[in-house]
Amino acid sequence: MKLAFQLPGTFVSALLALSGILCGVDFNRSTGDLVYEDGEGSTLPYRLFLPEDYDENVGYPLVLFFHGAGERGRDNKLQANGGGHIENLFKATQGTIFNGRYKAFLLTPQCPSNDQWVNWPWSRGSYTDVEEPEEGRSMRSALAILDKVIATYPVAIDQIYVTGLSMGGFGTLDSLRRRPGKFAAALPLSGGGNKSQGASFKDVPIWLYHGSSDTEVPTKSSDEMQDAIVAAGGFIEYTRPNRGHSGWGTFYDNRTYSNAAGQPVFEWLFSQTLQGPLQPLIITEIAVSRVDDDAEITLRWNSRPRTTYVIQRLQDNGSWTDLPFAVETLGETTSSQFRISSGIENSIFRVKEGLPSADLLEESNLRWLVPADNSLHDVWNARVEPDGAGFSNGIGPGVGFETRPDAFDPLIDTYVLDAMLKQNASIYLRYEFDLPPNRKYTALDLGMRYDDGFIAYLNGTRIASENALENSDWDALATRSHPDSKAIEFEIFNLSEFIHVLRPEGNVLAIQGMNTSLRGSDFLIEPRLIGEFGGR
Repeated sequence: MKLAFQLPGTFVSALLALSGILCGVDFNRSTGDLVYEDGEGSTLPYRLFLPEDYDENVGYPLVLFFHGAGERGRDNKLQANGGGHIENLFKATQGTIFNGRYKAFLLTPQCPSNDQWVNWPWSRGSYTDVEEPEEGRSMRSALAILDKVIATYPVAIDQIYVTGLSMGGFGTLDSLRRRPGKFAAALPLSGGGNKSQGASFKDVPIWLYHGSSDTEVPTKSSDEMQDAIVAAGGFIEYTRPNRGHSGWGTFYDNRTYSNAAGQPVFEWLFSQTLQGPLQPLIITEIAVSRVDDDAEITLRWNSRPRTTYVIQRLQDNGSWTDLPFAVETLGETTSSQFRISSGIENSIFRVKEGLPSADLLEESNLRWLVPADNSLHDVWNARVEPDGAGFSNGIGPGVGFETRPDAFDPLIDTYVLDAMLKQNASIYLRYEFDLPPNRKYTALDLGMRYDDGFIAYLNGTRIASENALENSDWDALATRSHPDSKAIEFEIFNLSEFIHVLRPEGNVLAIQGMNTSLRGSDFLIEPRLIGEFGGR
């Protein structure tokens, strides 16, 4: 049963503010409730958020965020969560999601209610040289705060980024004009700028976002900026969804939108530097030597700052075993040395970007049931198996059948041909598992081989589905076929937002697998639940 409670919005905001958290932004992670005062007596509140496990001996990128009109004021809180739209930006810069790969300072100044980042009517869109307003007082203070932070903290000066939404979208483009050569990249959302100055922006990597139905800040505002920059010889990434003056949270979630190269928003942003985009990992040297009965392997590769790597060794069963190792920066290159046990002749190794990972289902206990009626449909996926439910033991992870041995056959550990064929197109699967001790999980992915559809639950919480109705019954059919050529490949579903659902013991990944027909000639469900771990 799902219960919903409604409280007055002001009460909810006050309650969250008292806890130090507002829309996912933890104010305890900031350096305090700070106020900048210029030489003329004007003040501007701001917050600087430090990444998790901040180390003053490490240089971090910095993201300057310009909020929208609705977050103006002097409480020094509303601007820090961007009206509830930048929760993932906050968590990404904290390093608590996306494997910690986007750790950065997050600087959030707050514009007073009687001012704007750019003193221009938003409804008129972008402007020309003749119309361009002078640098505003709040913008001038915000950039002075940026200079102060750079002088005080270990900021990687070649990785300073700026972004903002609505009124802050105007501020984002204006800051590029006011400080040429300062920012490595920009994300202006639903804003505008000086369309006469395409040449001023052409050398800065910019990813525009603007809803195609926006009437508050007309969409042509960003269209004109794109046209001006392209005409000056620049290149613009541009996301233009069928939305109004909204959708900023989906842009900042780093999952909804990618560019033509397949890069999500944050991956694109944090790969930009003043010297050009960071290059992908390339191994430039491998040396192997014997030390006693161990092998010592030295790797050297091109530099990619502040990224964790893992050495993996190919096992006989086709899986990869992780060997985490430390990274040492040596001038223009990166090098690492590690030892592994003897017996590595003819072994295959690879370097994987990210943290050590493990399949959480490797030691799981599989239970399965082809339901005969609806009596268990609301409880079969709970952490505790219902008494007398009739589940059978299986061996996993692969469950399925083929009427004639084919591509699925080597993937199936538990055959359910007699139970499913012509009986029910759906099956309930429960993978029960405990977590290995002393690990802090930073990312979680579900890998699925499936034919034809499924709904997955983690400890009773729905986490992923494909080719299934929103409310699928006990005898549900898959909504469409999943070709065998694709079914034998793992499809990855990012579950990092569900890490908090995991428990040290007594976890269950419950999957309702579905065929397209009672008479389907084959069926397959094979999950992998991959957790990446690291940190303290």
